[in-house]
Amino acid sequence: FMGLGFYKPHLPFVAPKQDWDAVQLWDVPPPAMREGMASKYTNKRSGEFYKYAMDFEKSRPLALEDAQAARRAYLACVRYTDRQVGKVLDALEKEGLADNTIVVLWGDHGWFLGEANQWGKHSPLETALHSPLIIRAPGAFKQGRQSDKVASTIDIYPTLIDLCRPTFTKTAWPLDGTPLGQIPRDKQREIVISTWGNAITLRSMSHRLVVQMKDGKPSNIELYDLRLEDGDYVDVAKQQPEVVKAMLEKLPQ
Repeated sequence: FMGLGFYKPHLPFVAPKQDWDAVQLWDVPPPAMREGMASKYTNKRSGEFYKYAMDFEKSRPLALEDAQAARRAYLACVRYTDRQVGKVLDALEKEGLADNTIVVLWGDHGWFLGEANQWGKHSPLETALHSPLIIRAPGAFKQGRQSDKVASTIDIYPTLIDLCRPTFTKTAWPLDGTPLGQIPRDKQREIVISTWGNAITLRSMSHRLVVQMKDGKPSNIELYDLRLEDGDYVDVAKQQPEVVKAMLEKLPQ
């Protein structure tokens, strides 16, 4: 077993010149909903982002030109990390280990890059919680296969246990995750759950519900229909009360 952690694209957004030069040629769309969104769960201050010294004016919101510079800097960091992942995969090939080594590439969170006037991860909303998850398991998964099913990082350990089949599988407590290879292709998991601070968020295939619990009852309920244009940023709880009711029933006791 080998565990590798890559710090980038974490702040500060500093990357080698070759990566910075490369992203200058990319067509990078501007952030969506620059005017902000009406939510109790936004990372309004973006304090972690603004505490770093930057070569542009720290206006709030950032001028479009400055926002684009920050987005390109983030992508330069992503490109740098992609190259490091490539070195690891190349080494597996060189050492003859590629055909019997499972590789899991995952990130612990997403990141607002100016969408809804937010910069950062400190939020239970979709953009902050949509993270990368790529698994290469020779002989187990078809290469290049993609899935739009909801998944959680707590699924990674059960998935590895399912693939590796070690003789010792005892855990101190039952696992809540699900081996991803055991979910039938014609069925979907109903929800996955995440938390941030005192907020609980439930993600289904089509919606994200965010609530806070007060005296055992849900409050500050927001619902996002991710099938809609800008659905990540517009609360539709009042327009879709039946969906709210159905998803609240999935809240763990």
